[in-house]
Amino acid sequence: MFRLLVEFAPDERTYAVGRWFEPLRVVAPDSGHTTELRTPEELRRCSSACFTPGGDRVVAAGHSNDWKRTALTAWSLTGAALELPTAQWVTDRDAPPGIAHIWRITADDTHAALVANPGLVGLFALSDMRPICWIRTNGAVTDAAFDSSGRLLAVAGDAGLYLFTVHEPG
Repeated sequence: MFRLLVEFAPDERTYAVGRWFEPLRVVAPDSGHTTELRTPEELRRCSSACFTPGGDRVVAAGHSNDWKRTALTAWSLTGAALELPTAQWVTDRDAPPGIAHIWRITADDTHAALVANPGLVGLFALSDMRPICWIRTNGAVTDAAFDSSGRLLAVAGDAGLYLFTVHEPG
């Protein structure tokens, strides 16, 4: 089984598309331009992707084929045919915080957040994918979104809705 991932940019025309074991691609139908987002081959089992509110960056979560490694990767979109990662965070499943699977990632202009099994919320500085904090919830979490200001993070899961205030990274 091959999973197909599609995420639209804020302009609602540009989109990121990817299949497991292949690099993500950003397609801009208005210009006919396609950009390949270079990802290490061993981390191409993409589970989630998103654009920043300005549509100028993409953040994606990828897993190794054996599910033992997880990566959170960011790319800046410059219009080139091939984009290299601008920042990446990689962890092993057995290393703290113990991520089994990332369900969703979301980003604003300064942060990226992920929700993962088992009940984890991670907040990262978007500029270098430096982990800022980890929160363990009392149930599974499956979705997250920043508000338009980027100062509130909503996380949904089995135990309900969590709201977090987010401060500037520093």
